[in-house]
Amino acid sequence: MAVTYELPVNKKRVLYNHARIETLLGSCLFIAFLHKNPEKRKPNEPLAVVAHVSSPHLPQNRRSKSSSERYVDVAIDRIAKLFPNGAEIRVAGGANMLGSDIAQKNIESLENKLKELLKNKRFELKGKHVGGNSPRFVEFDTKERRMRVFTSRDRKRKLAEF
Repeated sequence: MAVTYELPVNKKRVLYNHARIETLLGSCLFIAFLHKNPEKRKPNEPLAVVAHVSSPHLPQNRRSKSSSERYVDVAIDRIAKLFPNGAEIRVAGGANMLGSDIAQKNIESLENKLKELLKNKRFELKGKHVGGNSPRFVEFDTKERRMRVFTSRDRKRKLAEF
């Protein structure tokens, strides 16, 4: 059985072995890249990389100063570089929870980065469940190559699976 990790906000995890990642999302996004051919990956290539991001993009005036991967644009750029032969991408989150427009800005930043990244045929979007007004609990399993999205931690109501 795979090890289970909880992924806190503004964190990234690089996985070289099978694991299950769980996280609770509101306006944040959970982004998962999974190697397309795990059996053909080189020893230094990750099996998967996941990120729990909270902000849409790194402000222009901080471009050279910040290395924070809390930003959608920075996280996607950095993770994509770890997969020179491409990856499958799965995304969830971005609920309008705070009465502000941060969730919508996160989704817009995500859409812009995905549009740019998916022009490169090595990357494939396997599934996306974003928007709405309710929090989500996400479970991503590298061995099953599947993300499940639920209404809450109790997993009683599944919203999506891809």
